Amino acid sequence: MVNSTDFGSFLKLHRRMAELTLNDVSEKIGISIAYYSDIENSRRHISNRNILKKLAAALKLSDKDTTFFFQLADKSRAAAVAELDMPEYVSERQAV
Repeated sequence: MVNSTDFGSFLKLHRRMAELTLNDVSEKIGISIAYYSDIENSRRHISNRNILKKLAAALKLSDKDTTFFFQLADKSRAAAVAELDMPEYVSERQAV
């Protein structure tokens, strides 16, 4: 199992290990190549569990790596939500 703490880096590494291109993966899971590239570069996040399952299958992840993959996806999604909430939190604190 590869221990990468960044979801995008994990995807990129496993895609390369599977000798797949960005286009290969995006076609297999049914999303645009631009969207998939953004995910690998940590600019966007996947919230759809079906897409995550398709991605794990496309990358042929082991059971251990699949578990870690879903943990990283959850962590990435939680960080993205926290990032979105931050401006509201700051503006609320400044108003006090």
